[in-house]
This record gives sequence, structure tokens and C-alpha cells, in this order.
Amino acid sequence: MRRKKQDTFTEEEWLALPLCEAEGCSHKAPFRAPKVPGRREYYNFCLDHVREYNAGWNYYHEMGGEDVDENVRLDMIWRRPTWSFGNKAKVNSPYEIEDPLNVAGFTGHIRPKGRGMVALNRSEQQALKRLNLSYPFTREQLKAAYIKMVKKHHPDVNKGCKRSEERLKKASEAYDVLNKFLKSGTFDAN
Repeated sequence: MRRKKQDTFTEEEWLALPLCEAEGCSHKAPFRAPKVPGRREYYNFCLDHVREYNAGWNYYHEMGGEDVDENVRLDMIWRRPTWSFGNKAKVNSPYEIEDPLNVAGFTGHIRPKGRGMVALNRSEQQALKRLNLSYPFTREQLKAAYIKMVKKHHPDVNKGCKRSEERLKKASEAYDVLNKFLKSGTFDAN
């Protein structure tokens, strides 16, 4: 129950109030002061004595040094749970984010995943670059990009050029990585 100001009490409420618990005081006690931190036990005081009591109140009186430090630390963060920055947590943002310096603990672009967001891993990013795709992409776009690379770098077309063979191998690996990604169902392909 929240206490009213002295002049807002009705006569019945004022008469029902207890007397001040300070030694030798016979005034009415509309003010409460805690006996011990964290418990719901209170002293009843008049205005003069509650001011005196509050001036000498020490919340940390019964706590040890470590408890005081922990309490101060919790007060700095408003007693809300916190997590360390850069713990590779999944980011929930409506924006595409790049983190090239790995400040937030993940690398690459962020892509939509149902209601949340997921970071592309490095192999998925490289596969997208090799096939000249950008996120988001569909299975049809992936297949078309792969066929285009095969036609461009096939050994029969390039007369056995080793460089083209390497590019074809990398394109094939990229196709496998992105195909697994699509099959894993980590996002909704439109």
C-alpha cells in the first residue's frame, strides 16, 4: 500500500495510523522505512524520524565486498542479463549487414531466414562469387549460373586449358555448396 501525504488522509485513516517507532516519539507514523534490504519488513516513522533514519541508511551494511561489487555491477546494467559482444550470436535485423573486420563475431552478409536472420559462412560467400550470384537466389538461378559456367569453362570448348579446368572444378564445388545450402532449408527460397 502506498502511503499518502499527511494532508490527504481522511480523519479515519489518520486515526488508524500506528505511532512512530522512534524511541520517545508519540507522533503518527505515515512513513515506512525498510528494516532489512530485500525483505518486506518496515519500521513506521513520523516525517522527522524517517528523514533521520534514511540519512543513516546503509543498503550494503550486511553484504561482503564481493556481494557489494556484484550488486554495483548489476546496477550498472539495470539488473538485466547481458551477453558478451561478438559471441557469434545470430543477428536479428531487417538490414543486410557486412562485418569485414569481424567486430560483431560473424563474417559476411546477413540473409533472411523465416523470422530471423542468419550469417552466410565463408564457403557460401565464395560459392556465390564464383557463380556470379547474389543472395537471395532460387534453385533455377543456381542451375542457370552453373550451366553458364560449364559452357564457358568446359575442356572441350577451351581445348584442354588447365586454367579453365580449374575454374570448372571450382564452379562445380560452388554448385555443390549452394545446392546443399538450398536443400538444408535454412531460408525460404521464393
